[in-house]
Amino acid sequence: MKRTYFVASWQQGENEGITRIEYDKQTDTLFSRELIGSVKRSSYFARRGDYLFVLTEAQMHVPNGGCVTSYKIENDKTVLLNRTENFDSGVTHLNIGKDGKHLYASGYGTGTLFVIDVDKDGYLSNARVAYKNEGSSINKFRQESPHMHFTTPAPDNGYICTCDLGTDEILVFNTNEENGDVIKVSSLKTSLGYGPRHMVFSKDGKYAYVLCEMNYHLLIYAYEGTGDLEFINDIDLYPEAPEDRRQCSAIKISSDGKTLFTANRGEGYNSLDAWNLSDPENPVLCDKFTDTYFPRDFTVLEDNYLAVCNQPANQLQFVKFENGCFRETGKIEGILMPVSVIEW
Repeated sequence: MKRTYFVASWQQGENEGITRIEYDKQTDTLFSRELIGSVKRSSYFARRGDYLFVLTEAQMHVPNGGCVTSYKIENDKTVLLNRTENFDSGVTHLNIGKDGKHLYASGYGTGTLFVIDVDKDGYLSNARVAYKNEGSSINKFRQESPHMHFTTPAPDNGYICTCDLGTDEILVFNTNEENGDVIKVSSLKTSLGYGPRHMVFSKDGKYAYVLCEMNYHLLIYAYEGTGDLEFINDIDLYPEAPEDRRQCSAIKISSDGKTLFTANRGEGYNSLDAWNLSDPENPVLCDKFTDTYFPRDFTVLEDNYLAVCNQPANQLQFVKFENGCFRETGKIEGILMPVSVIEW
């Protein structure tokens, strides 16, 4: 079945922008491709109904400043609504609160959590600092200061969690649904030098899985509700990989909640990994797919298809996970520097 996909890109200069494609992943048929050049160096998306929000991580002329752009998707049209002013930090991730009224952007450069108001018509306003973290950790090159990398809503309303790679922390905030303001309620330290990057909650909301970029470890926490996380397990996801080839990228969960997917970027050790969650506290490796190249991010689609952004290969790869194994189903070449994808 033909579906619409939007692909974010780090490409700057000629052919920069996000790419809109019409594609049937089951037959590997590309129907159309359109470059939307009104946004630069995009990295992540968030969605609310017919509205698409695009994060600009940083820009060539403003290396430490990102912003968010809002679009309305009207059938085959992508209509630009507005964008925020530049933040005072490069930003690495964007998510929307469960109330749909506020976006949260993770400020990597300054360890800052930003909040943006979204009105009923999808327009953005009042982008501001919600929280600024402090601290550092043991890696003097990558952890010299806070680097907030990711934000996600917790399963129960009113809480969000963030990963700070620079301080080796998972931070939990209570949010005000009316104005989007946050209050920190807890901070959990990982082992030093782990660099937590992304996290995902189990479908039943009882567990949180945290992927650590700097050593490709998985941290498992029980989620007790109201922002409470309790450490359970620490798993080395690629024990045979040398230290300098461990640079994980993304963690997602299947729609049925039975499989956890992770990815690693490292020359000779690029992989998509599938983990069986029969025992949610001790995931077991099902399959390791290595016919991929620097998977910067991926999205889990219906029927356990994965859309994989192979960034330096300028390629969007489609992989299906079934019967405990991965198999490639198709590729779209020539999408410059893809870094994330969303299915519409």
